[in-house]
Amino acid sequence: MFSKILRTRLSPVLKRISPQIFLTLLLTSGFFWLFIYLNGTSERLLLSLPSLDQPSFSSSDEFVVEAGLSVGEIIDDLILAGVNVDRAGLITLLEFTGTATNIRSGTYKSNPNLTTGALFYSLRNGPLSRYNLEFVSGYRNEEIFEILDSFEDYSEEEWTMSIESVLALGSNNVVTRELILASTTDMKSTRSDLSRPLQGYLAPGIYLIEEETTLLDILAAMLQTSLDALNDNLVADAAQQGLTIHQAVTLASIVEREVFVPREMPLVASVFLNRLAQGMPMQSDATAQYALASNFESVQEHGWWKTRIQQDELTAPSPYNTFIIAGLPPGPISNPSLEALFAVIYPAKSNYLFFLTSPACDGTHSFAESYIEHLQNADLFDNSPCASSIE
Repeated sequence: MFSKILRTRLSPVLKRISPQIFLTLLLTSGFFWLFIYLNGTSERLLLSLPSLDQPSFSSSDEFVVEAGLSVGEIIDDLILAGVNVDRAGLITLLEFTGTATNIRSGTYKSNPNLTTGALFYSLRNGPLSRYNLEFVSGYRNEEIFEILDSFEDYSEEEWTMSIESVLALGSNNVVTRELILASTTDMKSTRSDLSRPLQGYLAPGIYLIEEETTLLDILAAMLQTSLDALNDNLVADAAQQGLTIHQAVTLASIVEREVFVPREMPLVASVFLNRLAQGMPMQSDATAQYALASNFESVQEHGWWKTRIQQDELTAPSPYNTFIIAGLPPGPISNPSLEALFAVIYPAKSNYLFFLTSPACDGTHSFAESYIEHLQNADLFDNSPCASSIE
C-alpha cells in the first residue's frame, strides 16, 4: 500500500527529470547504499597485539584461500566450510571494487555468521595477521629475542641459525657484507654474544607477524629496513664527520641510550664527537651498562640495562666500555632510531664536552664546555629535589 502511494506521488516528478539527471541520481543512490551496506558490517579486521595468554585462533575461526583459485572457487570453499555466503552479493562487491583479481592466498579470519560485507573486507584486506609487534629504539638484540621468544617460544639455536641465514643472504651485497663484517668482528663466547651479530642493524618499528612468518622472515625484514635507510647520501655525509657508516651507527646506538628527550640528540652527539676529536674518552654510562650485561648474574638481577651503576662498575672490563677504552667501541650497543643516526651525521655545532642529568628532572641534560662548569652543574644537580628522588 505504502509503495503504491509512493509511486503515485513520484510519477509526475520522475516524468520531469531528464534521463541524464535520473542516471546520476541512480548512481549516487547506488554508491550511498553500498557505503551503508559496508559500513554496517558486523566485523572489522583490526590488528591488535594479543596478551601472552590469549589463545590462537581455532580452525573454526579461520578459512584458507589457496593460491590460484578463482573468485567462484574461493566462495565455494567458504560455503563448504560452513560460512553463510551471499554468493551473488559477494561476487558483485568483489568485482565492483576491483578486488576480485587481487585476492591473496593465505589464512583469513572467519566464522559462520560473518556478513557479506565482513567477508568482503576480509578478502580485500588480505590474509590474517596474528598480531603486530613493536620494537622500540634502543633495544638490544637480546631484548628483541626475548620479546619474540615470549610469543613463539624460539630457541637460542633457532636465533643463531636465523642470524647465520640472514648473514648468508646478505653476503653477495658489498655494502651489506662490509656492515655485517664490522658488526661481527669481536664475536666471543659469552652468552650475550649470541645476539651481537647484527646489533645496531635490526631497525626499530612495528612489524606485522602473520601466521606463516618465521624468525628468519622477521630478522631479514628488520635488517632490510635498516639497510634501506643507509643510502649513499648518508654514507657520504657520515664521511664528512670522519665516520664510516658503521661507526655512525655505533655512535647513534650510544646517543639513543643516553637521551630521553629526542630534541637533545644532536647536542649530545656533538658532545661525543667533540670528545673524540680531542682524544678524550667518551665515558658513556650506556656503554658501561652494556658491559655489565655480559655478566649473566647481573642480567638476572638488574636486567639488560642496570639503572644505578656504582662507581667501581664504571670500569668493568670490556671493549665496549668507553670509560676504559679510547675512541668508539667496536660495534653498536643497541638498535638506534633513524633520528639518532641523523643526530650523529648532522650534529649540532657546539663546544660542549660534558653533559649530565638536569636538576629540572624532566629528562633533559645540563651541558658544559669545561670541567669546572661541569662540576658546577653536578653540584646543582646533587642539591636538587631531583637527586634526592633518585634512589
